[in-house]
Amino acid sequence: MNRFKSRVIKVFDYKKVGLNKVIKGFQLSKEDLENELLKIQKQNASIKDVNTIKKDDFVILNCSSNNPRFNKININVKIGLGLFNKELESKLVGSHLHECKEFIIQNDQVRVTIESIKRKELPELTNQNISSFHIEGVNTLEQLKEKIYTKKCNEFIEDMTESVALYISDEVTSRSEFELDEEEIEMQKQEGIKMAKDMIVSNGYDPETINEKTMLEISGRTKEEHFKFVSDIFVSSFKSALIGFKQMKDDDYQLPEDGYDQAIALYIEGIGGTKEEAKKELPYEKYLLQQAGEYNFNQIESYVKKYLKELILENKLF
Repeated sequence: MNRFKSRVIKVFDYKKVGLNKVIKGFQLSKEDLENELLKIQKQNASIKDVNTIKKDDFVILNCSSNNPRFNKININVKIGLGLFNKELESKLVGSHLHECKEFIIQNDQVRVTIESIKRKELPELTNQNISSFHIEGVNTLEQLKEKIYTKKCNEFIEDMTESVALYISDEVTSRSEFELDEEEIEMQKQEGIKMAKDMIVSNGYDPETINEKTMLEISGRTKEEHFKFVSDIFVSSFKSALIGFKQMKDDDYQLPEDGYDQAIALYIEGIGGTKEEAKKELPYEKYLLQQAGEYNFNQIESYVKKYLKELILENKLF
């Protein structure tokens, strides 16, 4: 599968990369817990008829006025939202069901009759109420809090997985041994330089004439540093793909027969152009590098996710 002269001689074991510098503990703050509990209360709220208007109540009004805006019947209004009229909604607070009131709103006399008042009531977080929420495996407040903790912790792990996997991937690439072909490495560097130029063009500047001050503003690096940084990424990605080729061979993994055709179809769908143009931009060798690099990264990412779940979720590291 590896069509390149370059190859990896010895792959550093990604499981041996120390993670103390990059792994952060998880802690569910009191505020986050309360916000999650409030969401669940709102999802299970009931609507009740009431007799006096408060902010956030849902009311039905009949309005009459010389101003057509206020001359309407059966208007549904959420008090305090301001979608009908902020001033009028504010003045209605404290009014009673079926009460008829008159107001001056923006120099217009408005007569309002309150036809209905409904209020969303949040359930208390008693064990009895929580059981009625029908949340799988949850019948008590403590179980609900544990469910929230697990949910937020899993979200935290999902957010952290990619950055930790990238760190491990960089470490593995830098600590593995390669036999590299100079022409292939130079080709990757040139690809990186082309990308670096395209990045400058996308910001509206000429790569040949851009000054150092502008370069620092758009990339945070000098022109020389920018080109080196991007070309180094391409070389590192090439090395990562070489590791992927070895992993695929060791795992006896074969790419799908129609994989390249699918990649070209996706490229055309995203970028446009003809099939020939797409193949020119994504030649088969470049496709192979992408697939091998992705295979390598996916293995690391799967390991990281499992590692973090065992470390943080199961052991309650916070």
